[in-house]
Amino acid sequence: MHFKTVGLTPGFGASALLLTSALACSGPERPEDTDATPPPPELVELSVRGMITCMSDSKLRAKCWGRGTWAQHGVQTTESLGDDEPVAEIPALALGTGVEQISASLTSVCALLEGRRSFRCWGGGPRTRRPGRDWRR
Repeated sequence: MHFKTVGLTPGFGASALLLTSALACSGPERPEDTDATPPPPELVELSVRGMITCMSDSKLRAKCWGRGTWAQHGVQTTESLGDDEPVAEIPALALGTGVEQISASLTSVCALLEGRRSFRCWGGGPRTRRPGRDWRR
């Protein structure tokens, strides 16, 4: 099956923002509600690495879903998110400020915070459950 896409982010799975403004994901931790269903209307960016997908939106919010073995969701769980609940029900990250850009790696996620003068990273292991302190440049 072929789709015209606006953006594609490959990882162990993949997520694509389709020309029809739908979001389609594939892979073992594919959210149950993303078989080419409408993404959040404010979606700006997708980042996929390994089995984690993160998004940021035009309201400077971010959320992550997929396998959470390394606590890369940024919430208090290492359970998978989005595998049996709609992505819309996954809470936005509580970073205390807006997210301008987000990037996922195999075991962690980093967000460039509003104002582009600091960033925050989380994940990397079961002891790092929530986003930590800001790193400033």
